[in-house]
Amino acid sequence: MRRVTIILLLTALSNLLIGQGVDNLVFHSDYERTNFNQFVKGKNGQLLDLQLMVDENVSSTMANEYHAKFESLVTEAKEKLGKANSDQKYLSWLFYRVHRKVLKNYEQYSPLTQVFDTGDYDCLSATTLYALLLNELGFKTKVVETNYHIYLEVLSAEKRYLIESTDALNGFVYNQREIEERLAEYDDKNNASSVTEYAFNTKIHNAVDLNKLVGLQYYNRAVDTFNNGDILFTLDLLEKSTVFYHSERIVEFGIVLAQAIMNDKSLNDEIKSVSINRVGSFIRTKDIVASR
Repeated sequence: MRRVTIILLLTALSNLLIGQGVDNLVFHSDYERTNFNQFVKGKNGQLLDLQLMVDENVSSTMANEYHAKFESLVTEAKEKLGKANSDQKYLSWLFYRVHRKVLKNYEQYSPLTQVFDTGDYDCLSATTLYALLLNELGFKTKVVETNYHIYLEVLSAEKRYLIESTDALNGFVYNQREIEERLAEYDDKNNASSVTEYAFNTKIHNAVDLNKLVGLQYYNRAVDTFNNGDILFTLDLLEKSTVFYHSERIVEFGIVLAQAIMNDKSLNDEIKSVSINRVGSFIRTKDIVASR
């Protein structure tokens, strides 16, 4: 019965499809609107700003404070890099230094701003911080998302390294055999099912760049908001997520969100109609912004 309902809903969404450009997106701060639109127009801005703007509470003044904290990390890391005699030793130092100095407590759905404010982090925000740092330091990285996790590989001239941002004790892996074992564990967990969580029909195992990480930040924020019962705010966030990264999880979550909108008795018919149209638009399109 659930399968039939989803098929009927998909058909309805397809029929209701209307073009929604970036101009129709709902922004929750001037800082977000400015940085979002600059990126869409092809103006090169700070990668950190794109990550920070996902948090609707951030202003330009607050962003300057976050930039100062990030630049402090970069400055220290660059000074150490100039004295390093091997990538392995340096990356090991960097991993544990960031954990000691910044990453304090694991808290699901913690945005990057919370990392700077309180030290709370999850696999996405912590991995994003490492990816931004390593980008500034000139290292080639590969960030991979699965259904329930995200991890980072560093590809150096010597070999590859694995950074598991949520493992404060053993999260830097340099042994190639151990890396393969860890990656196999991720695949096993990705293929496992859970009766207590929504299970994606499609198994996700995608490499993502720094721009797509912005989309995942919006997606994470949307999931957290949905779990807290704010359906329309969830729609705003998920819609912006797809601008940076249109993935299988967006489509499936969009269907779940549309069902919730249809079943929400607090919404009138007009709001439901407009909202369903918005969902139909973004689940049927590709990334509005190409990776740059």
